[in-house]
Amino acid sequence: MAPDGLAIEIRPLDEIGADAVVGLAASYYPAGHDARRREYLDWLYNRNPFGQGRIVAALERGLLIGMMGLIPFRLRCGDGTFIAHMVVNVLTHPRHRTKSLFVKMIRVAKHECDEKGEWLIGHPNDAAYPGWKRNGMVFQPGYDMKWIAPLRPLPLRGFRRRADVAPNELPCLDFGPLLQWQSNVRQPVIAADAAFIEWRFFRHPTRSYRVGSLRQGNLVLGYWVRRAFRPMVDLIVDWQGGDFWKAGPPASLWRPSLIAWPVAGVEANPVPVPRRLWALPRMHKYYRFFATPPAQVDGSPRQWHLLTLAATDFG
Repeated sequence: MAPDGLAIEIRPLDEIGADAVVGLAASYYPAGHDARRREYLDWLYNRNPFGQGRIVAALERGLLIGMMGLIPFRLRCGDGTFIAHMVVNVLTHPRHRTKSLFVKMIRVAKHECDEKGEWLIGHPNDAAYPGWKRNGMVFQPGYDMKWIAPLRPLPLRGFRRRADVAPNELPCLDFGPLLQWQSNVRQPVIAADAAFIEWRFFRHPTRSYRVGSLRQGNLVLGYWVRRAFRPMVDLIVDWQGGDFWKAGPPASLWRPSLIAWPVAGVEANPVPVPRRLWALPRMHKYYRFFATPPAQVDGSPRQWHLLTLAATDFG
C-alpha cells in the first residue's frame, strides 16, 4: 500500500464483494444497468467456462474507488490455444479522478498478463483511447457497424440446413467440424463450443439471444447469434464458420439487422465486405480494438479480424 493509502490489486469478485462493485457502478451507471445487478456480476465473473473473471481494484484504505474487469477467453490459433483477457467495466469514482487511477490500473493489468503469458484485449471508447495507446496497447484494425440484408435460401448441398438452437439441444450437437474450422483458419478465434454458447448466450441473466446453426445432421458447421438491439432492429453479435465469413451470417427476414464487420482494405485485415452489407446512412460507428501480447511473446498474430462482439456484448 502506498503512503496515501492507495493500493491497486487484482482480486476475484467474491473477495472484493458484489456490494462494493455495485456501489461503485452506481456512481456512473443509472439504476437497472447490468453493472449494478448482482446476478449479472456473478454470471460474468464466476460462471465463465474459460475461467474465473477478476477485477483490477483501486482501493483507498479498503474502499473500492476504481475498477477494471478482466474476463478470460480461450482463443484458438492454428493447433494451439491461449488465454486473452477482455477489459470491461472500467470505472473510477468521480471524486477520485485526479489520482491517475486509470493509468495505474492499466499498468497492473498489463503486468499481470505479462507474468502469466496471457493477452490483453479490448474495445476502448473515444475518451479512453489515448490512455490505452500511451500505455503500449497494440491496436489492430477495428470494426465498422453496417446494415446487413437477409441471406438467400440455402442451396441443398450434402443435406446441410440452417436451424435455430435450443438450450436442451446443445449436448446432442457435435462441434467437431466447427473446432476443425477454428484450427484451419490460423487466426485467433474464440474457442467456441457447447459450454461457451450455453454460458455466453443462453445463461445471460438480462439479455435474450437467438442462436442459429448450420448443420449436417448433428454436426455443427457454423453458428450465428443475434439479439434485439433497438425497437425493430437486431444486432448480430457472433458468428463462426467459413460460409458466414464469405457471405456474412444470416439476418432476420422481418427486422433490419446490424453487424460489426472488420474494416476492409487494409493489409493487416483483408476481409472482403460481402455485397449484403452496406454503410449506415449519415452516420459512422467504428469500434477500436487492441490485442496486446505478453512481454515474452515476439510480435502478434498478423490478423485479428475473426474476433466478433461476442467478447464485448455483455451488458
